[in-house]
Amino acid sequence: MKSKIIKVPDTKIPEWKTLNLASSRESVNVKTLRLLSGLVAADKISSRLRRLEDLYHHLLAHPETIAFACKRNAVQILLVMRNSLRDKITLELIGQLLAIFGYVDPPKSRGLRILSIDGGGMRGIAVIKMLEKIENLSGKKVYELFDFICGVSTGAIIACCLVPPHCMPLDKVHQLYRTMSSKVFNQSAFWGTSKLMWNHAYYDTAIWENLLKDYVGNSVLIDTAKYSNCPKIAVISTIVNHSKVAPYIFRNYGNPYNRSSEYHGGFQHSMFEAIRASAAAPTIFEEFRTGNILHQDGGIIVNNPTAVALHEAKLLWPNEHISCIVSCGTGRYDPLPMTDQLRNLKEGSTSWKSMLDKILESATDTESIHTLISDILPEGVYFRLNPHLSGMVSMDDINDERISRLEEDTNMYCRRNEEKFVEISKILVTKRSVFQQTYDKLLYHTKLFKSKIN
Repeated sequence: MKSKIIKVPDTKIPEWKTLNLASSRESVNVKTLRLLSGLVAADKISSRLRRLEDLYHHLLAHPETIAFACKRNAVQILLVMRNSLRDKITLELIGQLLAIFGYVDPPKSRGLRILSIDGGGMRGIAVIKMLEKIENLSGKKVYELFDFICGVSTGAIIACCLVPPHCMPLDKVHQLYRTMSSKVFNQSAFWGTSKLMWNHAYYDTAIWENLLKDYVGNSVLIDTAKYSNCPKIAVISTIVNHSKVAPYIFRNYGNPYNRSSEYHGGFQHSMFEAIRASAAAPTIFEEFRTGNILHQDGGIIVNNPTAVALHEAKLLWPNEHISCIVSCGTGRYDPLPMTDQLRNLKEGSTSWKSMLDKILESATDTESIHTLISDILPEGVYFRLNPHLSGMVSMDDINDERISRLEEDTNMYCRRNEEKFVEISKILVTKRSVFQQTYDKLLYHTKLFKSKIN
């Protein structure tokens, strides 16, 4: 008996499936080159603006071509345009494109001024109080005092609220925390436990999201670069759905094409997404997804972001020295050991709960980074502001008495460290030297000259 031979019909593979990756990249690069050439040739404001917009959207859709554009003098082309134009909208768009390319102007002070803000939930009120002290002494707003601001969790909230386009006064940010206390964290234990079982979040995440949108809206991070007085911002979350948990950096800038960051990240996100992801504390709020990445609170892995801030800032300004790093903690509470804890120490035994508490405390430790940074940087450059608290304040605390005590402890810390705050304020407002300004102009005009030659 002959077996039947089944003839499989020829199926044509769709052309898009066989598209060569190299040729696809080449076509993107060809379009990039065409957009840059068109930009150089544009002689009217309207056509120039349209081509800038086309380039902007092209780079957002194809970030892989950013390095190619840089190698084709995109930065120099934009700098020449910026130097010769006065149209506000055009200059704003040029600012956004330069930020995508990782270009930065020299700092306005004698060196880099970096602000780092820890996580800590409601204890972020302590940071607000300390920043108020610095603003009062310097006579300037926070976003005018720093070149780079990095925040995690509650620090992300403060960082995004203080910079353009919002430029919120610190008392309004303080009001956000009070509203968060009354609207988000104020619910019954029954409903909280129910939500925790079903959504892995004790509090209603939707209420928090709506409150956040009311304050920061849907401003896109890279769009803040249109404001010439906006510092560079980095907001940190934790990637939890990859093989290894790792930090993710929400930026309002791109990395220079010849220097890459050690951390995953992107500039295409909104401020809402950045804060929501960075403050997605486990068991407090639901995790947050952007694309195929699942985020939780950045404090899980980086609760003191000073080292990350230093790394990111030096990528942008590799040849600038650091003039001031202000690292704001959200308060320390060091209670005396209880009797049962002392007994366990004598007996050499530890309960599972105390072991777990110690592991969690170690994972979110902020002082080890402080010790490391203070050992590396010279005296008079690095300042750690972290008040000692007279009582425990949890990240979701709604007790008015404890919150008031937190504020009193912080005010006391500011008074006792008056000299430190005065020194910080003086450094932050110190202007760039005449020599530095002359050198900056020389470098800038060198870039313009190279562009004209090419």
